[in-house]
Amino acid sequence: MPQIASSVLPPVGPARSSCEVVEWLDTLADSIRFTAGQGALECILWSYRKEVGGIDRDVMETGWYPIEAHDKERLYCLSITIDGPPGHAYHLHPTDPVLPTAAEALHCISQLVHRLNATVSLPPYELHTSATAPGNMQ
Repeated sequence: MPQIASSVLPPVGPARSSCEVVEWLDTLADSIRFTAGQGALECILWSYRKEVGGIDRDVMETGWYPIEAHDKERLYCLSITIDGPPGHAYHLHPTDPVLPTAAEALHCISQLVHRLNATVSLPPYELHTSATAPGNMQ
């Protein structure tokens, strides 16, 4: 797999992404729009950890819906797995990409939100099951 340059993400000022990431985001935005339709979109964003190959990985999950109805047939899911230092791992898959850092993942989600003129929602705490809720860690 060819090396993909990490995005430049300064604390202030414009961010810059590699051509490969920009092309992937354009294609992904088209796929989300095709699946969810032409109306206003909502992006529901949450995170969790999962085991991949015996190693815990952080995941940022998004569900893209038409605002007027959370129709499962028009839902586009994107699960971004975080895997290591910048430049370490980029796998620009249409539904299960791997990105090197949480900053890169949030940057890409932000770019999609702006391309699609979507709103973002964070799920309420109550959506966690009692076994996975942060207050119930053992």
